[in-house]
Amino acid sequence: MTQLLLLCILQSTTSVAGAMLLSRAYSPTPASIMEYVQASVTSKGLAGLALMLLSFVVLSYSLSQFKPSAFIPVNTATTFVATIALTYILGHDRVSYTAVAGMLLIGSGITLVMRAQ
Repeated sequence: MTQLLLLCILQSTTSVAGAMLLSRAYSPTPASIMEYVQASVTSKGLAGLALMLLSFVVLSYSLSQFKPSAFIPVNTATTFVATIALTYILGHDRVSYTAVAGMLLIGSGITLVMRAQ
């Protein structure tokens, strides 16, 4: 089960970080396809695309190794936690006490789901 949790954390963080980098590369919103292509080949765009590809590879591998009924709930929960954590670390946003309480509840849920498997 430790391997499941580690793969979920890796998949979640690469997916969220990739999406954050791509959103920064596409800001302000491109008006044409060529502007999307040009934004995609910047350092932020390429890094975001590489992280999204890695996320897909980890997701595919994980689904081949674990039952979807075990992987999907844990991965969904770790994605919520990764979103809040990376927003704080990379985006320099404040994390409210409510968000911290939510992360603790999600952590408890992950523990319960993993014990049920």
